[in-house]
Amino acid sequence: MKNVRMKKNLLVILPFVGTAVMLTVIQAPIGLAPLAWVSFVPFIIACSPKARARRLFIFGYVISLCYWLGNLYWVAPVTIVGWLLFCLYTALLWPALALCLRFCRKKNVPLFLAAAVLIVGVERMQGFLLGGFFWRFLAHSQYQNVTLIQIADIFGAGGVSFLIAMVNGLLAELIVAVHQKKNFTLVQFAGTVIVCAAVVGTFVYGWWRIDQEAECVTEGPPAASLQSNVPQSVKRTFESGDELFASLMEQSKAAAQAGAELIVWPETMVQATLNPEILKLLDSSHSWNVFDKALREHAKDTAFVLVGAYGGTPKIEDNFEIHLTQRFNSAFLYKRNGDKAKEVYNKIHLVPFGEVLPLRKSLSWFYELLMKVKFIPYNFDYSLDYGSEYTIFEMTGAEESRTRDYKFGVMICYEDTVPAIGRRFALDEQGRKRLDWLVNISNDGWFVRFEDEEVMPSVELAQHAAVCVFRAVENRLAILRSVNTGISCLIDSAGRIRNGFIAGDLPVDAKNRTGMAGWFVERIQIDNRATIFSKYGEWLDFCCETCVVILIIVLLSGRFFRTKKNLFIRDGQMASKSTKNKTQKHKNIVASITYALLFACLAVFVFGCEESSQSMLGDFYVTNVTSPETEAFQIIQNALADTNPLAKVNAIEVIATTRQVKFMPQVQRLLQDEFTPVRFAAALAIGDLEYSSAKNSVSRLLKDEDVNVIIAASYAMGRLGSTEYFEVIRKALNSNDQTVKSNAAFLLGKTGDNSSLNLLKSVQEDKNTSDKARFQILEARARLGDEEVLQKLWAIVYSAFADDRILGIRAIGLLGTSKARDILVTKLDDNVLEVRLTTAEQLGKLNDRIGEAEVLDVFEKNLTIGLDKEASERANMLTALAIGQICSPALEKNLPQLLKNESKFVRIAAAQAVFQCKMK
Repeated sequence: MKNVRMKKNLLVILPFVGTAVMLTVIQAPIGLAPLAWVSFVPFIIACSPKARARRLFIFGYVISLCYWLGNLYWVAPVTIVGWLLFCLYTALLWPALALCLRFCRKKNVPLFLAAAVLIVGVERMQGFLLGGFFWRFLAHSQYQNVTLIQIADIFGAGGVSFLIAMVNGLLAELIVAVHQKKNFTLVQFAGTVIVCAAVVGTFVYGWWRIDQEAECVTEGPPAASLQSNVPQSVKRTFESGDELFASLMEQSKAAAQAGAELIVWPETMVQATLNPEILKLLDSSHSWNVFDKALREHAKDTAFVLVGAYGGTPKIEDNFEIHLTQRFNSAFLYKRNGDKAKEVYNKIHLVPFGEVLPLRKSLSWFYELLMKVKFIPYNFDYSLDYGSEYTIFEMTGAEESRTRDYKFGVMICYEDTVPAIGRRFALDEQGRKRLDWLVNISNDGWFVRFEDEEVMPSVELAQHAAVCVFRAVENRLAILRSVNTGISCLIDSAGRIRNGFIAGDLPVDAKNRTGMAGWFVERIQIDNRATIFSKYGEWLDFCCETCVVILIIVLLSGRFFRTKKNLFIRDGQMASKSTKNKTQKHKNIVASITYALLFACLAVFVFGCEESSQSMLGDFYVTNVTSPETEAFQIIQNALADTNPLAKVNAIEVIATTRQVKFMPQVQRLLQDEFTPVRFAAALAIGDLEYSSAKNSVSRLLKDEDVNVIIAASYAMGRLGSTEYFEVIRKALNSNDQTVKSNAAFLLGKTGDNSSLNLLKSVQEDKNTSDKARFQILEARARLGDEEVLQKLWAIVYSAFADDRILGIRAIGLLGTSKARDILVTKLDDNVLEVRLTTAEQLGKLNDRIGEAEVLDVFEKNLTIGLDKEASERANMLTALAIGQICSPALEKNLPQLLKNESKFVRIAAAQAVFQCKMK
């Protein structure tokens, strides 16, 4: 008996597993798409009328759950809970499909028809409570079979799935007939003829539609797609907005030089809100206005530039703060005359829980629960608002190479997977084609893993592009994709992903454009054909879905009435009270499971292809006056472009000290500066921040004409993983050039490698080592934690010369021990203001605010008044640096005053304090 049960279990398990395996490999980039035509055959055969419903349901659910968990693995790094709940919900569709197939087989419904209707209906039901999850359809496996997929302009992607499912159903029916040794019936013959005719007709139709291209397709303008390669972990912090912008601007300029008339940037890579009504309320130096101005200047007399950014509706409060009453994921178009188009596209199809919390008002307790258990990607209400208009952008204005004006629409992120979005763009109210192509901007950085310098893209990138192919065929519209991390490409109106391009630096083969940055320019083709699908939509899918729903209701109704019949009257008597209690208990359990499943359905898809504007807006407010952060940003920006090399050096040191990675593209460019100290500081900053993007640029400095720059480049290379370059610094410590020797000691201290201590001691004792180099060695030893230097530093701290005392105090601060702290406290009583301020700064580094009073005295007692200009500048710089380490509210309120100081060096020091206090 046990063996019989095991055999029956295996007769269900093995076919279900076989189908799951085939459905997995047909969507993988390994060339096994033809298996789609037989992938459901084992599944259909296993759904025999003799198979128990419970067995089909349980095994179908478990294997389906494993299938979805495995194939949606790329969701897990974003939200494990969301991944689990969505898979738990979606896995219910396989048991439903199995029971429906079993019913159809029991009623002798032809399987070629039953399989096609049920499979397409179940595909359409994926994520139906949340607007649909249009992913991993049978059709999507055939995206490279260009002839086959042309029927999508009539039936949509569902038509291709329907055809493949018909073939699966027919093969299953024939196999069952052979196994049962039944004669070939008239119904089976008719089914074979119908399926074969459908397949042949599909290919004939495909050839005909492709052949029409010569008459219906014309050449459009050259357009550029930019592809960034930014991990979501970097983007969501909103700390790299300037770096992202600078990088894409370089690509955009290159694309413009290559002749692009339209340049497309990826989704929200401009990390700003660009609505004019908001920008005019902000200071001109605000980063959002800086981005807007740069884009206007770039577009003027160059090209139309489409960028993904944030949108919003402002409201000015009584306290003059700007509150964003609406927040959108948006696309903006900058025109060739330097203006920004008045039209804005706000994303219409938001991802539930990833971009919007739909229950935060109607079901507040549920929303609060999500917040508490950290179910959502953020710990705040980050919801965006839904857009409502299918905006059409226009490329107008005279162009020598342009024969007419053009119109296009934008789909943001996963909107290109939703058939309804594309078709609503395609036609006007009279059913006429109203645009020339579509653009898809997306951020797939959620689904790429970055480890050191290695980029590991998931299958989501290729599958996303494959799904987008069907939007092109359905509406006969070319689609230009610009996607963070890839795949950026041009899909023509026949669904071909175009390889090659007019100009660019991405791989020629589109499928290889994953996990990299780059750009390309290609000429868009314009198809004048309107389609049945654009007019009538997913009529086939909805018909199939309706059939599935009706069949499920029939199955549940039949079971309900059978159960009710058996509840009462056994041999003419009412069932016992215990029997009714047992039945009620059973019903309660079923009800509990049902509620749990409803909860799962509501909470699915807890991820988005783009983070909300809240991560960008902080606390939903931006001030109408320039904030200290904005001023600090502008000060450092100006200093990096200053003609004074010392200003550049100071700015670079601020960037490295406060880890302002957003400035690093500019720092990287300063590796080529004409001044040696600037190149030295830039290389040092790249090493300190481990900015791997600049590794190639730094490596070129290893052949610099100045040895000091070479050792700084060696330090950077070592911090970036090539530790063998630290040996270059050790050798430089024995240089006869005392400046090189000092810098080598300084860099060895920064490496944190204690194995260099003996070498440092040896060189310090060398009679040929200058006093300056000896002190630098002492500082390096202190940085490495060598407490033996304390006695010598103590002597310097009590030197008769204030400058020596300041140097000694800073070195002791690097040592950071309790004894060092005790020595520092004694210097708060020094008779020189600069010494006291330096002491307060170093104590602040050690998290000791005892020096706060000394810094406050500068403002309360006006201690800098009466000092000469140079002394006043030094005192104010030291004051700012001390504030940056102590960061008490009483001190921070004085930073705006220092940010406006007449000395650029004081302003730079104040900017450092602003960044440091923000970090704390």
